[in-house]
Amino acid sequence: MGGLLAPLPQSIVTTPVIERISPANVAWLKEFSVAMHRRFAYPPGHPSSVAAGKVAVRALEQALVVAPEIVMTIGRRHLSIGGAVSDPRNPALGELAERLHRQGIAAITLREGLGEADFDALLGFIVTSHAPESEDDDLTTPRLGEHVSVELLSYDGLVLDEEEEDGPGHDEKAEHLWQQLAEAALIGWDDGGGTGKGGGGGAASDTREENGGPASEPAPEPSGAAGKQPAAGDAAPADAPPATRRSGSLRRSAQLSAVFSAEQIAAAISARARADGDRPAILKSLLRIGRHVRRRGRGGSGAVAARLREVLEKLEPGTLAKLLEGEPDPARQRLLLIQGVDSLPVSAVTDWIEAAATSGGKTVSSHLLLLFKKLAAQTHRRADSGADEGGEPIREAARKLIDDWTFEAGGSDAHGALLAKIGAYDSPDTQKDGGGGAGADVIVQIALETNVSGPDVGVAVSQLIDEKRLGLLFRFLDEAERASVAAPMIAEQLLEPEMVRLVMLAEPIETEGARLLLERCELPQADALLDALAISESEATRRLLLARLGELGDSVRDKLIARLDGATWYVQRNLLMLLAALPDPPQDLPFDSFTASEEPMLRLEAYRLLAKIPARREKAVHDALSDPDQRVVRGGIELAADGVGRRSHARLLQLVEEAAEGSDIRIRGIALLVHVSLPASRDWLLAHVRRRRGFLVFRRWALVPRSPEMLAALRVLAQRWPADPDARATLALAAGSGDQHLAAAAAGREAK
Repeated sequence: MGGLLAPLPQSIVTTPVIERISPANVAWLKEFSVAMHRRFAYPPGHPSSVAAGKVAVRALEQALVVAPEIVMTIGRRHLSIGGAVSDPRNPALGELAERLHRQGIAAITLREGLGEADFDALLGFIVTSHAPESEDDDLTTPRLGEHVSVELLSYDGLVLDEEEEDGPGHDEKAEHLWQQLAEAALIGWDDGGGTGKGGGGGAASDTREENGGPASEPAPEPSGAAGKQPAAGDAAPADAPPATRRSGSLRRSAQLSAVFSAEQIAAAISARARADGDRPAILKSLLRIGRHVRRRGRGGSGAVAARLREVLEKLEPGTLAKLLEGEPDPARQRLLLIQGVDSLPVSAVTDWIEAAATSGGKTVSSHLLLLFKKLAAQTHRRADSGADEGGEPIREAARKLIDDWTFEAGGSDAHGALLAKIGAYDSPDTQKDGGGGAGADVIVQIALETNVSGPDVGVAVSQLIDEKRLGLLFRFLDEAERASVAAPMIAEQLLEPEMVRLVMLAEPIETEGARLLLERCELPQADALLDALAISESEATRRLLLARLGELGDSVRDKLIARLDGATWYVQRNLLMLLAALPDPPQDLPFDSFTASEEPMLRLEAYRLLAKIPARREKAVHDALSDPDQRVVRGGIELAADGVGRRSHARLLQLVEEAAEGSDIRIRGIALLVHVSLPASRDWLLAHVRRRRGFLVFRRWALVPRSPEMLAALRVLAQRWPADPDARATLALAAGSGDQHLAAAAAGREAK
């Protein structure tokens, strides 16, 4: 064994560090991804799509402030901006790259000045764009405006999304099945809108596999000249089946896919379904392709899967129902229905259910069909499997529906059962890009759009709250115009006291969502708000709660007073703050216990509340100005702005004299001396605005250097002592100084 294993090299291998896309660009890319998904899932102009687009544009505007032009190049699973590459561990950006690559986009350039109209045009182009299918494809890019430009992939640079870069090679079985479908749809078609004697052609030979009986023998070729065959380079009409074709004169099926597009084959299938063509052969060929693609997954059948989806999307409405009606045996028709659910692409399952209902004479709720369509659209967001894989909750629900047809229109139990299937998308083994909660928003949107509710909607609401996406939930509610059942149920759940406590105590708090929730809280939620106020350790949260409780006003007065007794000092402080904001604050509280507290901030709130009571205001201001804590003194200065009692004049002058020079207490205290009539106050002010200059008999008064203290003292002299001779002479010096600030202060005002 030792001779077989070579020793590992000891040298250190170094790898160059790859620069990652900056957080600023990642931020707008995520919003771009959300807006693009909404545009794929909703029709143009849908409120949800419009709202997502506005958010994305705002994010882009911020990024374009830093870089006036952003050039983004798209790889199969990565994005690049200015040489920086997206992190492969970021599933959202990886999926965005895959989607853009799948649409045939090579690069997008965004320039400063981009607006909502430009961004909407870009999304519209991306949704309708497609990758080139051959070298002959002439894909042109329309002008999207001066702020946006798009570069498309060339055919040489294209790799189909479903195909592995180093896959096992050509899938001959899938190509053979596709050829059978083409033969079943095209062989025997004539210009008159009917089928020629060739009937179902080669595809009929394959019905033995499904029916268990002998294959149908093809009809003999009629004598005479065969119909003219188009050359390989000729283009058949896009809106009609090809010209007359006979089974004996048709070129081999290996050439069919090169001659006819998916649109032409879909047109032929639709026409033959209307004309009672060989419906079972066509239908079974479709199911065979679907089964094979699902078995192979991404193992080389991506091109066939994409072509099958395209054919199904281009079928005329009602075509699938007519194909099902071509099977006369009810038992075999039921088997075909189940096979279709299991094999067709998820995007076609909804049409398949509707066709099954039509052919069987059943009624399916339009709401239920919308649920299926919405959920089917979400499967395209998965990054763990291809678009033809996954979607098991849809298939399981569809099988149950077809099995017993228990889902009737308006049946809330039925809708609840389907929502339970939708909820399965949040299980660990089916997580989508963006985290385990990527499906909760979809459930809520479906419930609001279809106006149904159930326990799974409640679970989805709780999940959005846990993931701090409450703001998104409220946007859904604001956009729900007719959800008279679902919207009130969700709103009631959000306003449950326990839910309010949960939201307000979750740290870090989701500020936007919490604010929107508080706007809806009224008296029934007051106790929950007060509980959160008492428990929360976040200053930001307490500010939000205090603001809302203050808006509730007198309605919560009794609740505030009842909670004062026995509460901690900081809770008492907040409660006193709320009581002080009331138009008529209570006057019979145990104020002495608050003003005697060892906590300065509790004393301050008590003084503020007492200052709102006219009979107790003067004493409250005096006590606050005399408090040993500077924070309380500053609060007392604020309370004294509207005036102080005579007993506080000496205290205020003393406070100003003792305060440090240039301190806020001294500057703000000087302004309050306008209420003090003591001569000592005038003398102190004059001593701080003028001084003697010169020698002996030539000494005269001059102004001290300008400072905030000096200007404040001049204003007080002008307002309180304008008639005093010394004050008047000093004010005249200031007015004639040529300094606009001094002149304004001498006039008793501040300079503009």
